[in-house]
Order: sequence, then structure tokens, then C-alpha cells
Amino acid sequence: MRHSWDSSLLRSRACADDRVDRAALICVPSPGNGDLQFDRWPDVIGDWHTCHLRLPLEGAPSGFPAQAAHLVSSLCESLTGEFALFGHESAALLAYEMAVELQRRGATPPSRLFVSGSPGPQHARPTPPRTEDDLAARVLSAVVTINGNPLPTVIADGVRSLRTEEAALADYQPADPDRLPGPITVISWAGQDLGERGVTGWAACGDTELVRLPGHRLCYAADPAELLTVIRDHPPATLSPSP
Repeated sequence: MRHSWDSSLLRSRACADDRVDRAALICVPSPGNGDLQFDRWPDVIGDWHTCHLRLPLEGAPSGFPAQAAHLVSSLCESLTGEFALFGHESAALLAYEMAVELQRRGATPPSRLFVSGSPGPQHARPTPPRTEDDLAARVLSAVVTINGNPLPTVIADGVRSLRTEEAALADYQPADPDRLPGPITVISWAGQDLGERGVTGWAACGDTELVRLPGHRLCYAADPAELLTVIRDHPPATLSPSP
């Protein structure tokens, strides 16, 4: 049975009183990297408290703009106060499209966009066709790297999410990206070659800062310490950095 594509926002375990003085950092999961990809992230990062999106596998709208519109509609009651968005690889494109959709609706956009391991929207390219075995191997590698349990159901779910990602990338051609009012922090990884043109392409989307970190494409989940420092050093606009 196919279910409607309704997302859920998993708030951090930080107590309600603690969250009052912090802004939400909404983390969009990267397809094929498993449910544990943010488990090594603390509940509180400086003046941010982490909230993880959980996206069901079935019934996803076609394409990033449509997915973003659905997510914004689903989360509109939760997007109150100051917040930021984080996405890695294709999830960075989805986070960007969520920010664009909020701006189109006249709603409050994120005060900052953190994008990791992704070229700018206008440089995103479809992935070459991959076999089921290729996709399963990619999911297995990701799950093992972040110390997940590579159960057959986990691998199958990851393969389905990567197929959805393939279709979204194939349809994604924003030749002239919308410019966001808030700043964008672009994180690239030394072991993931996106090309200088692709990384700097984010400059067309807003006021951009480029940060290059050592490590491979899964360090955001497996070894996020340096990335978390970058996030901590970029506090919400309305708050002063925590000591």
C-alpha cells in the first residue's frame, strides 16, 4: 500500500526550556545513507537545537521543487521563529528548494542555509544509470561507514530512496537559481571532488561563504566534529554565540 508523503520533524532531546533560547537547525536526510546519519550529531550545537526530518519512502512527489512544496506545507506549523536548514548532497538541493518555496509563499525563510557536498543547483547533474546491485553496494557502504545495521530491509529502503533521487535529479534543471535573502554556508570535502565551478555555483543563490573540510563524503555523518564546529561558529542571527 502506498502512503501519502507526509514528513515528520523529530525534535532533539534537549528539554523544552533549553530550546527556548536556541533556534532550530532542521536537518534534511540524504537518500541512501540510512536512518542513523544524524545520530552522531548532538542535540545542541552552540545556539542551535537539532531537528531531523524523517521522510517516508512511498508516494514522494516527483522532483525537488514539488517535494519542497509538500514539505513546506507539511511543516508550516513547525517553522516558527528563527531556523536554519542543513542538507548534504541531493538533500542540500532539497533544502535550497524548501527555502525558495518559503520565500515564494511570503513565509519566513531560513536565516541560514548549510549545504554540504553538493554543487550549486544550476550545476546539479543527473547520475548515470545504475543497476540494483550498484545501488545496493552504495547503500551498504554508507550504512556500514556510519555503523548502521545493514539489514536487508535497510538496504532495500536505501535503494528505493536512491531511485527517487535519480528521478529528481533527472528532472532538475534550474538554469537561473532564485536568490535567497539569508546567507549560505557551503561545505565541501577534500575527498569529494565537485569541481570548483560546481561549488562556487552557490554564489548565484545568495551571500555565500565557502568552507573546505578534510575527509570523505560521509564524514558529515561518520565523523562530523569539524562540520559541527562550522555550524557552531555560525549562530542564529538573533542570538550571540554560546561560549
